[in-house]
Amino acid sequence: MQAYNCFLLDKDGRLSDVIFADCADDDDAVRWAEKLLRRNPEYRQVELWQANRLVAPRVKPEILS
Repeated sequence: MQAYNCFLLDKDGRLSDVIFADCADDDDAVRWAEKLLRRNPEYRQVELWQANRLVAPRVKPEILS
C-alpha cells in the first residue's frame, strides 16, 4: 500500500480539506478520489498527491458521469 493525499477544493477552487488514504497504486487512488467526490458534492475538485508527486490534477465531477 502507498500513502496518498487528497486535497479537496471548494466551488471557488480553494482548499477545503485534506484526506489521507492508503491505496494499492495510482489507479486505485484515482478511483478512490472519484468516489470521494461522488459522496461529497460540496467538494468540486480534488488534487491527488503521493508525497511530492502530483498523481491527478484537479479531478472534476464532470468526468465522473
